[in-house]
Amino acid sequence: MVDAALDESDGVIEYETSLATQQAKIKFDPNQTSEETLMKNIEKKTGYTNLHVLD
Repeated sequence: MVDAALDESDGVIEYETSLATQQAKIKFDPNQTSEETLMKNIEKKTGYTNLHVLD
């Protein structure tokens, strides 16, 4: 479901998700989207609410 949210998000260049680590690495164009927008899209599509940005 995270994959579907990212597929539908503007500005996403590439991503990789891992169910084992419950993490996603996302490369995106900051001129088209933001971390906040991507997290909102994931939350809306999946219902996940405990999302964090890792450096």
